[in-house]
Amino acid sequence: MTGCLSHQDMAVFLEGSASPEQLTFWRRHLRSCDSCAVMVARLRAGVGSSPPSEDANRRPRAEEHQDPYHDSRSHPFAIGLEPNLQLGDFRIERRLGCGAMGVVYQALQVSLNRRVALKVLPAGLIGNTAAIERFHREARAAAKLRHPNIVTIHSEGIEQGVCYFAMEMIDGQSLDEVIDDLQRIKAGDAPRDEGLGQTRTTPCVLRDCRSPREYFDTVARLIAEVADALAYAHREGIIHRDVKPSNLILASSGRLVLLDFGIARVCEEQAMTVTGSFVGTPRYMSPEQIRSDARAPDQRSDVYALGVTLYELLTLRPLFDGQSREQVIAQILSAEPVRPRQIDRHIPVDLETICCKTIEKEPQRRYDTAADLAADLRRHLNGHVIRAKPPGKTDRLVKLVRRRKIAAVMALCFLIATAFAMAIAWKHYSTRWAQQDAMAQIDLLIQEDAYFSAFVIAEKAARYIPDDPLLANRWPLLSREHSISTQPAGAKVYIRDHFADRDYWRYIGTTPLKRARIPFGTNRWKVEKSGFVSIETVQSNDLPALRTELDDLEPAHVSFILQEVRRYPANMVWIPPSDLDQRLLFHEDKKITSAPAFLIDKYEVTNRQFREFVDRGGYENPEFWEHEFLQDGQNIPWSQAVEQFRDQTGRPGPATWRNGAYPSREADFPVRGVSWYEAAAYARFRDKDLPTIFHWILAAHADDNPSRITRLSNFSDIVTPVGRHKGMGRFGLCDAAGNVREWCSNAIAGHEELRCNLGGAVGEYDYLFVNGTARSAWDRDEANGFRCVKYLGGKEDVPAEAFAPVDRKCRDFCQFAPVSDEVFRSYIETSYDYDPTELHAVIESVDEEPRDCSRQRITFDAAYPNERVIAYLHLPQTGKPPYQVVVWHPGEGARMTPWDQTAYTHELVCMIQSGRAVVVPFYKGTYERRLEKDLYPPETIQSRNLYVQRSQDLRRTIDYLETRDDVDVNRIAYVGLGWGGQMGPVMIATDARIKTGILLLGGICGCKRHPGSDPANFAPRVTIPMLMINTRDDSIFPYETAQRPLFSLLGSPAADKRHILFPGGHSIPREYRKQYCREIVEWLDRYLGPVQ
Repeated sequence: MTGCLSHQDMAVFLEGSASPEQLTFWRRHLRSCDSCAVMVARLRAGVGSSPPSEDANRRPRAEEHQDPYHDSRSHPFAIGLEPNLQLGDFRIERRLGCGAMGVVYQALQVSLNRRVALKVLPAGLIGNTAAIERFHREARAAAKLRHPNIVTIHSEGIEQGVCYFAMEMIDGQSLDEVIDDLQRIKAGDAPRDEGLGQTRTTPCVLRDCRSPREYFDTVARLIAEVADALAYAHREGIIHRDVKPSNLILASSGRLVLLDFGIARVCEEQAMTVTGSFVGTPRYMSPEQIRSDARAPDQRSDVYALGVTLYELLTLRPLFDGQSREQVIAQILSAEPVRPRQIDRHIPVDLETICCKTIEKEPQRRYDTAADLAADLRRHLNGHVIRAKPPGKTDRLVKLVRRRKIAAVMALCFLIATAFAMAIAWKHYSTRWAQQDAMAQIDLLIQEDAYFSAFVIAEKAARYIPDDPLLANRWPLLSREHSISTQPAGAKVYIRDHFADRDYWRYIGTTPLKRARIPFGTNRWKVEKSGFVSIETVQSNDLPALRTELDDLEPAHVSFILQEVRRYPANMVWIPPSDLDQRLLFHEDKKITSAPAFLIDKYEVTNRQFREFVDRGGYENPEFWEHEFLQDGQNIPWSQAVEQFRDQTGRPGPATWRNGAYPSREADFPVRGVSWYEAAAYARFRDKDLPTIFHWILAAHADDNPSRITRLSNFSDIVTPVGRHKGMGRFGLCDAAGNVREWCSNAIAGHEELRCNLGGAVGEYDYLFVNGTARSAWDRDEANGFRCVKYLGGKEDVPAEAFAPVDRKCRDFCQFAPVSDEVFRSYIETSYDYDPTELHAVIESVDEEPRDCSRQRITFDAAYPNERVIAYLHLPQTGKPPYQVVVWHPGEGARMTPWDQTAYTHELVCMIQSGRAVVVPFYKGTYERRLEKDLYPPETIQSRNLYVQRSQDLRRTIDYLETRDDVDVNRIAYVGLGWGGQMGPVMIATDARIKTGILLLGGICGCKRHPGSDPANFAPRVTIPMLMINTRDDSIFPYETAQRPLFSLLGSPAADKRHILFPGGHSIPREYRKQYCREIVEWLDRYLGPVQ
């Protein structure tokens, strides 16, 4: 099958009776042979009817767009010009292609010796004077356009009765050819040849993409360029109305060029008259063009057509397809297209969203201009947020209703009837629920002390049965009426459950409120008024004593003073005038009355804020460093002192920074690794001060139950951004407990180099929130942070004693003598001993928390009347029974918080994992047995009686262990942490069944105690092997005044007692924890024997 077509071949071709393979071959030849093409054109004009055509509504293949003989109905005015024919200044060289609106030839412009593309108007329009005039008018308008993505029109004219345009010659392919090639490549076929024996060599940026991402970015770039071209044309008053792939040429240079401006307008009227159809392929026409809306289609029709082209490039499928032209038109008008990502999941979401917006059926839902489309495409390419939004459920519903109006009306009627029936059923159901189920749920929640949850259900029930007497009886059991006022009035009040992980604010009302019900328990409050600083605070609404008749309770009064936004700095909390209280910090009890109001930072100072101090020369300006630098009793010059305040790379800054900057993504983390001097200098830089311990305690604490703050604070091992945790004081102060320690201004009396450091930090025990520590003012530990205060009226208005050094009490053991053996024996016989009674032990539950053990919750009768002891017994999954036993005594946090997962400290876990049974008695006043008041002055009989009961709890626990066969009661160890290490001698000396003891981070308390519960009197009676582990810089139990005296008083033989010191404050630093736990386990192995 080589050479030109014979006359017989041409006849067969026109009849369409040859095989498909033969027809394909002839079509390819006709594209490359102008002589045969002209002859076939003339024969077809003589035939007067067209051979059978393929489906006209399928998107024509690229070769069919360029084949003027494929369908005479599609090309009724196709003509042929012989090569070398002279048309004015242009010499025809070869035919490039043909469409419904004309034939395009490659020609040489003789006068300028340049190649151009010459497009001629179909001969059928040449006799139409109006058409010719309109053609010239539109051609001149198109010639005004000058844009890199619009084909340039050089000239236009009429020669030998032929109207023509001369345009720039572009080396490339039409976009529909490119799409065809991409379809073939995706299907596994080779790209289509340009002609017989010729392989495509034209470069193509879309075919050469190496990844889906590169391809989609290239598509977005090309369409954005064409959108810019359309926007330019629209500004010049020209609407294309025939944007489609065959009118776009992809140049080998990677430029996408738009063709045929204005010609569609010339042809439209005549085409409608002759064919009764549309100009071009209808699949690219907007719905308003198809409907022939009264007002002429505007620039958004071009946006739609370009969107259809974008859709085809993304999916390599037509937007709509059908067996006939009518089917395609019907789909354009009413059907919703398949979203691009349903076809190819590699298509970027933003690109799909942009595409779908351009092909919306309603013009007002598309981009207003092509420029808006181009801008959104470039936002996508640059990684910015696009303006287009995916259609929501409401949008999809509106579209469905518009397409199915009758069905929508019927559905609406059905829904109204159904809704009416459901409303009746719902009212019946809701009333029944409120009267039956809600009452039972409320009662259960009240029993569980879940008052806020009960309050929520009661409020919901009140909507259905507001006057029900059963509900009225329950309100006093779960809530109390409050009178709420604000200065000024008119503020909105909200509350929510303080401890709930996720809860929303419940609106209470606008002040003043006379009888607003507030649920019992700890609630978070929020008070808001426009123009004033919002107040967020935590307040407890405690259940009254049982003897109080709840119905007779008078409303509690709560008031808030709001401050104007313009008066105070942002993120500072206003604290009203108050009495100040040291709250037993450092074993001292000191009060200051009538202190004035002040402001305190709501959050700890952040890295971002401290960076301002560094960048503005804070370390170079001596004016900010107003305090003397004391070191070993000597004053250090400022220039020498600041040299010690360097970051990890030797530049000025906190110890945790590098190269003068904080770690990336930690801008809102608290600044840490700063000395007291640096914190004070920053405060001066901000015209603020470091708080005294009195002001810090007042602002930080909630009430007498610190667990309401510590259980929601960050005592994990990782510092978090400020405000991340929910721990909050009664005035709205955040993060005071945990995260980082906070420097205060006060020094320690007699030790001016030591400064108070409060709140505790990550990696430390939560009870440090109320105990506090003291550190060298030079200390730059990574857990050291701070916040600032601003004293309203100035520091001179604050009582001077608030700034005075703090006394840290300690006992002088130089002249101390323990009580005699006779007196000590009387303590044991008259107070600590008890009659053996039945335990009535019950194993209430068994689970597997934590891992590697079986945990049993056990209760049994206490040695004192009317109480039962709770104990958790942890049996290891490794080893064999009978197990060695460790009796655990927790730190002071057990007196403040309920039992939860945080109770499993690393010490407790390491002993469980060592293969030993570990029992945790809930001593009187700890965990679920917490007391409303248990901090009696230590020298009182009440305090002594509590420790007697706690000792009996431990001994009753061992009594219970003796009833079991799976534990070895001849191998029992006592291990106490902090408070448990302090009171260890009292616990051990009263029970001879304990074989060894370990005191962790304990010591002799600096306060005076009742002799009957003073560890100093019990320590000499401890003669079993004892291990003490402490830290060198513990300010709770200092080495000289608390640790060494206790170790010296222990009666254990010197060979069987050991004191190990680690670096750090009142906690073991993370880097030493493995060694710390190893020392504990090795001591147990040594004196209880290896685990079997």
